Amino acid sequence: MADLILEPTSTAQWQSLVREASANTSRKLNEDLESYLVFLLARGCEQTDLLERGVALEYLRCLESTGAARKERLREVGDHCLLFAGLFPHLARKRLISISYFVQLGCSAYRLLAQTLNHTTARLYCDLSSTFVMLVDILHSMREQQGAPCLSPIEAMDLWQETGSEHALVTLRNYAGSRAIVTSLKDDASQYH
Repeated sequence: MADLILEPTSTAQWQSLVREASANTSRKLNEDLESYLVFLLARGCEQTDLLERGVALEYLRCLESTGAARKERLREVGDHCLLFAGLFPHLARKRLISISYFVQLGCSAYRLLAQTLNHTTARLYCDLSSTFVMLVDILHSMREQQGAPCLSPIEAMDLWQETGSEHALVTLRNYAGSRAIVTSLKDDASQYH
């Protein structure tokens, strides 16, 4: 179990956890991605209705929306998918939905949002879409600082095969011990990197 990290504010606490998890996964986030993730965690963990929301239904509503409502809904879908896939994989498990489904839906929402925004703001959401799997890996590492893996062997295999998640592969190798793990991926897994 990791040492308890105490920071003066909840935002500083999240930032410290994100930085530690980034270091554990040997992944460096740029300032914009780190800030977005920290504030998403601060906002998202205050939402008590996360389990009740049907993310796929919200995504369909996004596609029917226009203007500012469409942008806000796309951001919310991307954010909720990132939280489901990364920080709350047990909620996906309760719903009998694969984590890779949330990765695919979240990437798509952020990508569509990037296409509707001006260049400066679009860059952030384009980056969120292209680094979605890495962000999920960082969030999984953050969960595992408590000492237990957050993915079952089957979930790790699915996530690795569908998205190329490096953390899922490490998890598989930890479960397998010295037994060999086949490391070929589906041809299209790179689209989530």
